[in-house]
Amino acid sequence: MKKIFLMACIYFLLGYVIPTFSQGWEWVNPLPQGNTLHAVEFFAARSAVAVGDAATVMRTMDGGETWDIAYKVTGLSRSLRGLSFQGEKGIAVGDTGTVITTNDSGLTWQKHESGTDRDLLSVFMLDDSLAVAVGDRGIILRSTDCGVTWQLQEIEVGITEDLTAVTFVDSFGVAVGNWGSILLSYDTGVTWLRQVYPGLPWFRDVCFLNEDYGFILALGGAVFVTTDGGQSWSLHMLDTEISLFAIDFYEDGKGMIAGGSGELFMTEDSGKTWIKVPSGVESTLRGLDVENDGTGIAVGGGGGITTKSHDAENWTPGSQGLTLSLLDLAFINADTGIAVSSSNLVYTFDGGITWAPLADTVICCLDAIDFADKNHGTVSGSFRLILRTDDSGKTWRKQETPLRFNYPFLDVFHVTPNTAFVVGESGIILATTDGGETWVEQDSGIEPGGWPLNAIFFTDAMHGIAVSGGGDILRTTDGGQAWTFIATNVGEPLTDVYFIDSDTGVIVGDDGLVLRTTDGGVSWVEVNKGQNTLNSVDFHNENTGFAVGQRGTILHTDDGGLSWSPEPTNTTEWLFKVVVKDANNIFALGRRGVILKRREGVVSVREITEEAASVTESFLLLQNYPNPFNPETRIRYRLTQPAFVQLKIFNLTGQEVRTLESEQKSAGDHSILWDGRDNGLRPVSSGVYIYTITGTTERGQRLEMSRKLVLVR
Repeated sequence: MKKIFLMACIYFLLGYVIPTFSQGWEWVNPLPQGNTLHAVEFFAARSAVAVGDAATVMRTMDGGETWDIAYKVTGLSRSLRGLSFQGEKGIAVGDTGTVITTNDSGLTWQKHESGTDRDLLSVFMLDDSLAVAVGDRGIILRSTDCGVTWQLQEIEVGITEDLTAVTFVDSFGVAVGNWGSILLSYDTGVTWLRQVYPGLPWFRDVCFLNEDYGFILALGGAVFVTTDGGQSWSLHMLDTEISLFAIDFYEDGKGMIAGGSGELFMTEDSGKTWIKVPSGVESTLRGLDVENDGTGIAVGGGGGITTKSHDAENWTPGSQGLTLSLLDLAFINADTGIAVSSSNLVYTFDGGITWAPLADTVICCLDAIDFADKNHGTVSGSFRLILRTDDSGKTWRKQETPLRFNYPFLDVFHVTPNTAFVVGESGIILATTDGGETWVEQDSGIEPGGWPLNAIFFTDAMHGIAVSGGGDILRTTDGGQAWTFIATNVGEPLTDVYFIDSDTGVIVGDDGLVLRTTDGGVSWVEVNKGQNTLNSVDFHNENTGFAVGQRGTILHTDDGGLSWSPEPTNTTEWLFKVVVKDANNIFALGRRGVILKRREGVVSVREITEEAASVTESFLLLQNYPNPFNPETRIRYRLTQPAFVQLKIFNLTGQEVRTLESEQKSAGDHSILWDGRDNGLRPVSSGVYIYTITGTTERGQRLEMSRKLVLVR
């Protein structure tokens, strides 16, 4: 087998991480990633880290224009909710007592024991050693060794309410939380005095300009202000009913507040008045940090990011892509795929690299899509909706059904271009044999008002299986004229069904349930049980298949569905559909526009040791910008010592496309443009490419790192 040169940068060691070239799942939409981000903080000029769900750790070196998302801590999957830096040292905290620390500006992270299984929601570093973290049920932890060990702190009066934020000005600290909880400390967090604000508001963030003047944010647009160090508070309401989540002040009394629905507010008079400013995003903004020169980053739901450079007046979206929940997908050829969301059809014309909704159109409540061939397809949805296309999805027409009630149709399956079935609420089954000109209701045997039929699959014109939310399995051997119940002991809702051949099929459902048949659906055997609901299943061949579901769950089988193993996905969003286009193009779709893609040769994450991680201290290869790009993109890297450097572009088969640099370079920041051409100066086609930096420092240290970029013609 031909050895791919890029594989040399994969390291299998312990404790830290860097980007590598490997097999796995990558983000396609939104970009740079789609997990909710809870906190962001600058550690140097224009350089920041953001953390969020599924243990997401992101890093930017250009004020948020581009992000490296390839940071991961071994064995960590919980949400990270709080973040604080002092110089190069940083601490992030999260669910079930999670604590991770960095000593190199977020390049590498280590996990530590906090001594609690309660969720930690906020952390503040008073200096490069001393830190305080707060969280669920009033827990307060204190560390004097930069987060390596933690001690539980006592409160004068016991507290059971969640503490959501903590801040310090020198030795004076304030922690706030639910039900009006305010705690004050005068000794760097060793002891705490409790207050309760009348009306019991739910506080979300706290910020003090000095020991006297401070602000607390709450749900419903409320801002509480103190001028006496927290002894008394006055209520100010902003011009919004949206909840407020993050506040930060910078030079000369300027400050920002971030909240729900992408709302941002600005003050230039130390918080006496606040003016709403456009953020460019619609997602809830949960984290905010602004440098003294005005450079700012706000982060939030669905990976939403908005940024402001120091010399700009406006905030600019730093994330891109769809935010519609995607429920189903059908590819009609190598390049063209159509997905359905609750409010539109979403198209790709480049094999899944980029996606866009049907222009100037809103189609309500879509649920499923299926194509018989490249031309003929059907979409089903709520309110008896059935749409038909005969021109590869260029145009769609609505079809009438015989039903009087607005039942939602949850799945559709084409046997031939003219013969199709839809299933839905109350056990509804409709069939057409004339391309949808007429639809005929079939008797499923489910009583009106009974369980919905969630999925249907036919192995040929006569034999089909439908599954219900009540655990029912229905089978037909005469093209749907009659349906019979298959006796099973299943009590779990069933969500999807797929047949590998006429005999071998798989059904998935709640609690990780997988059923398998080898006799055409006459009998079924349970082969898997887990915790998270599975929503969809698909196979590439007789052996290889995938199932996806709740909280980012993806299962993989290589033995025709007999056994299933989980795959890491780096998301906790619900996944609704998996589609196997071919061996190298497997898509998972889900809530908030999540599109993941699995194939050989993607940029992924592997663990490395401290010894290997020390290599990254000598150089840093940054993400290209823009990405995706057309016609050119800029690649940047940083050297901490002189080195002979080669910077090359490769395709996914490992073939060299272009050598951009091959020369001695001085220490410092460097950048170069790639114009999308090969070494013969011929334009290359759209697709995914890998850019790699290799070299040797004057001290003989070997440099090597790779990243992915996407060209869209």
